[in-house]
Amino acid sequence: MIDRYRRPEMARIWSREARYEAWLRVELAVCEVHGRRGLIPADALGR
Repeated sequence: MIDRYRRPEMARIWSREARYEAWLRVELAVCEVHGRRGLIPADALGR
């Protein structure tokens, strides 16, 4: 998006930081499920 047309709210939503934060939330959710199913050690999520 062209910077001059970007509103601050939209810039935050589409920033790299927001994208990586969303990816991290997804990865953590997957790890929680894998931990509950015994696919990864239970203490691995705490690291």
